[in-house]
Amino acid sequence: MKKQTNPNIKAHLIRSAFYVLLLLAVCVIPFALAQRGASKRAFVPSLPRGDCPTPWTLVGGMLPQDVTYNAGASDGTYFYSISGFSFSVGNTVAGVNRYNPATDIWESRADIPLPVLGHVAVYYPTTNKIYVFGGEDPNGNNFNNTQIYDIATNSWSAGAAMPDLGSFMAAGYVPSTGKIYIISGYNTGFIDSAQPRTWSYDPVANSWTDLTAAAAFPHPAGGFAYGVINNKVYIAGGRDASDTINLTWEFDPAGPTYTQKADLPGTQPNQAGSAVALNALFVYGGGNPFLAAGTSAATRAPAVSSTMTSPMSKVTSGRNNATRVSNKVASDFRKTAISIAAGRAGGKDRPLVPETTNHTYVYNPSTNQWTTSANMNEVRSGLASAFISGANKVMAAGGYNGFDLTDAEVLTPCIPAPTPTPTPCGPTPTPSPPCGLVIGDGLTIGFAPNGYQQIASNIVDYTFSSGVSAPNDYAIFQTHNPWGFTVVADAITAAGHTYSVFTPCDLPGFDFSQYRVVVLNWDDTFTSEFIDFYTAALPGLESYSAGGGVVWVQGAIQSFGGDCYPLPFGGQSCGGVFGEEDPIVDICSPMMIGISNPIIGNAASHTSDTGLPAAAHVVVNSGADDNPTLYDLKCQPASPTPTPTPPLCGTALIHNSGFETGNFSDWVDLSNGSLPVVTNAIAHSGNFSGFLGGNPPGLAFCGFGNEIPGDTSIYQEFGPVPAGGVLSFWHWDCTVDSITFDWQDAYITDTSGNILQTVYHQCSNGNCWVNQQVDLSPWVGQTIRIQFLVHQDQAGDLTSMAVDDVHVLVPGPCVSTPTPTPRATPAPRKRPTPPPR
Repeated sequence: MKKQTNPNIKAHLIRSAFYVLLLLAVCVIPFALAQRGASKRAFVPSLPRGDCPTPWTLVGGMLPQDVTYNAGASDGTYFYSISGFSFSVGNTVAGVNRYNPATDIWESRADIPLPVLGHVAVYYPTTNKIYVFGGEDPNGNNFNNTQIYDIATNSWSAGAAMPDLGSFMAAGYVPSTGKIYIISGYNTGFIDSAQPRTWSYDPVANSWTDLTAAAAFPHPAGGFAYGVINNKVYIAGGRDASDTINLTWEFDPAGPTYTQKADLPGTQPNQAGSAVALNALFVYGGGNPFLAAGTSAATRAPAVSSTMTSPMSKVTSGRNNATRVSNKVASDFRKTAISIAAGRAGGKDRPLVPETTNHTYVYNPSTNQWTTSANMNEVRSGLASAFISGANKVMAAGGYNGFDLTDAEVLTPCIPAPTPTPTPCGPTPTPSPPCGLVIGDGLTIGFAPNGYQQIASNIVDYTFSSGVSAPNDYAIFQTHNPWGFTVVADAITAAGHTYSVFTPCDLPGFDFSQYRVVVLNWDDTFTSEFIDFYTAALPGLESYSAGGGVVWVQGAIQSFGGDCYPLPFGGQSCGGVFGEEDPIVDICSPMMIGISNPIIGNAASHTSDTGLPAAAHVVVNSGADDNPTLYDLKCQPASPTPTPTPPLCGTALIHNSGFETGNFSDWVDLSNGSLPVVTNAIAHSGNFSGFLGGNPPGLAFCGFGNEIPGDTSIYQEFGPVPAGGVLSFWHWDCTVDSITFDWQDAYITDTSGNILQTVYHQCSNGNCWVNQQVDLSPWVGQTIRIQFLVHQDQAGDLTSMAVDDVHVLVPGPCVSTPTPTPRATPAPRKRPTPPPR
């Protein structure tokens, strides 16, 4: 995940990325450059089939340097990329580069006098000049300059200054009036400075007219897609003071008036490229490349601190930090910086996946309809764009997607046919009486920018209507709010229902019957954080569903390597498969009411399902591999009730089993890395536990810190093993790494240390006590060892394990130690009265 920012963050800087960037450029830019060789064209689904849409094609020539927030314009023969911000330079650049489609090469032209970013450029055929308006510097200082490029003389001059400062505006030349129009945009480095302005500029008279009083822009914002069609300016998308928007407006200078049109589809319309061809507006790319949405570390504060007073308080505090979204993050770029500084969030050197798209949408004013065209080869935002009419090519050049881009691509325009109106669906029959329901969903519902709130609401309505009456409405099991959002919880509240939140640790033994619907919210979560508890609870969840309960597995997990988790009643869901356009198989499903087909988003789904039961009803398939990513399963029978196991009774074979001596007496230390410690900061029972891994001398026990490489390991020898013996112990695990590099292990070995059985080999981040039991019957009568081990590399992402209550148990009935019978208190003996003297 991939993908997914915090709704509480009132981010006031769309461009604060640049301001923080300059402060952090020393560490960030080398990272970006180091990743240039990595695959950066992930999540590009196959092109739709047929003659239209046609595919985007990367041009052969490359821009002389990387540039984003550059302005684009075309005189019909050439395409011009003008100024912008260069990450490799760390500043705005003055370069102007002209692309010749006939030769497929770029040519340098005269530098712009005032280098800027976020400016707009408009070609004016009457004078054969390109007019560049406004923009800002990397510190957020806006300008009101009008800079004029003379194509014939390859020279620059100054025009009349705009009425006010401005950047990230919409613009367009309207032939019927002979004027260039400037609409909305910002006038400071903050996105809450968006203006309702409407100005006209006369290039011949070199004069400005302020039309705002007569026609104020209805929804001030910046970063629009825009273009002029039939003497009207169309403005789409952008970002206001709260979030990205998908509104579309038509400006008619004859009024002057604004009219709202059909909303732009998709979820990342901010800073998109745009061009007008075939009397239609093409909008492509866009988003926020400074938010690494698919990296959990990007939305979680680093779990690092050096102020903990006790060893395990560090572990607990680190966990809290790692699962909460920092409300102090002031800019989108800071989130990316955090993800770089904090580590790989479950994998080494994982490339960041920006919240940016490669989608192309086409607006046809004659029908007031948007259609979906082909995807670009690159995801990119803040790109230069225009239509080269002489070559019949829509152009996209430069931009940013987490990597600095120097390439460009072109599209031969065509207007795709609109999606046919689906056949109306009849009412969905409800089983009577309700007999239970399972929903498996790998769509990224928890990622609010995808705009899947309607799907969340649909599923809430569907689950509630399908459940049986219970004392409480919803139980949500999760480790944190996915990507900092509360989409599922908000949908429950909006429907008038209530919910309680629990952690995965609460799953084993939980009384699900007290809730009408159980939600397992694994969005934006690594399997190591829930898999042990979830797997242990599956029989209980299946029994609950068979009795009429509803289980909703919301499972868009974080995975780049195909991590899988089992599903109730069979099958599994595996991550690492990112659908960008997921086709709806059953448009009449209650979960798909009012949802466009296909489902489009920034990694629309994170998982795909395989091995589902035959009765599973597929609703949505993954656009990446065509496996189910949303299904429902009704009325499954309960599994047979297992025969209860006889009670197990303790023995004294393990000495110092709970480390209550305060040390490792009776245990042998085999460590060649971080030394084990006995801590009283966390214990399953009693006062102490044995703690392995981390960096106890540095008070760094979990999260990120100075990781001591090697193994922390202890063992104890015991025997002879009794008949029916079972080894039982409790372990508490924490990690921010993956099993490729760090692990927590438990072994049964012989007296020479040879492994007889691997109890587990894991890299778990459960953060709660888990009981492990091992059948010792293969070694009855022998003397063996129980060994615990934590391995760490030296990358700074700590892994640890606490162990407690290690016992050898035997089947009951247990013989309790008899309580001694109290000795009867003797009746007081009367002293005889002495005779009188």
